[in-house]
Amino acid sequence: GNIHFLGLPAPPKGDKWEAITCPGHSPFGGVTLVSANGTPAVTPQELLQIAMGELKVPTLRPETAPPLNRDGLVGLPEWFWIPDGQWHPVTVRVAAGPVWAEAIATPQRLTFFPGAGLPAASCAGPGLRYTTGAAPASGCTYTYQQSSALQPGHAYRASVTVTWRVTWIGSGGTGGVVDAGLQVGDPVAVRVAEAQALVTG
Repeated sequence: GNIHFLGLPAPPKGDKWEAITCPGHSPFGGVTLVSANGTPAVTPQELLQIAMGELKVPTLRPETAPPLNRDGLVGLPEWFWIPDGQWHPVTVRVAAGPVWAEAIATPQRLTFFPGAGLPAASCAGPGLRYTTGAAPASGCTYTYQQSSALQPGHAYRASVTVTWRVTWIGSGGTGGVVDAGLQVGDPVAVRVAEAQALVTG
């Protein structure tokens, strides 16, 4: 319907003002001209810029086995995974009249950067929660070959990073890939002790 916006001039003949509706706590995203015959003066691509500004890709909090407050052991795999409930797409939709755009960030991969310049370990999906006796091949794991005794603070400065694929869809059949590999990392300190072999004679 016709909206009378305070302080705005009358729209040009054949046009009308439409509110831009955004999600979240901002009740009002601004206004844009939309022509009365339905041809919008705003494009889905312009609304996408607003949606991308509103899109909050979260830092997912990993769990590990052994837990990060306990020392891992040289030669034993460190498991890492994202707990259930965190691993899901995040979407933001912005509309102005009949024109709309939606940005979607979908988590794809979990990567463990072990620190100290060591090569990363990665797996598709959120990884598997550790269960007693589970084989390392079934989850996301990393095995340190040296203790963290010589590292700064006696811990590896590692990070658990989630790779997100950011896509968008919009009115009029628009859409595409915004970022195929957006990485959001959570730094963690990992302490690794030497395993003491017990020799019984």
